[in-house]
Amino acid sequence: MILTNTYNFLRFYSIINNLTITNENEQTVNFFKTIIEYPLFLVELVKETCNIDLHQIKDYFEVDV
Repeated sequence: MILTNTYNFLRFYSIINNLTITNENEQTVNFFKTIIEYPLFLVELVKETCNIDLHQIKDYFEVDV
């Protein structure tokens, strides 16, 4: 589970900053924009367990969590 979450966060980072990191395409970017609940759940999980605020992901989805 940790590896899966790490990989997904890497994909989100790639989508936000540089699509070539994980070779994402526009279709993938649009898909991730439609599933807001999952990345925000991961953000909250990291915040609660590690006290790390991943504001870039929240800012990307333009929500206040």
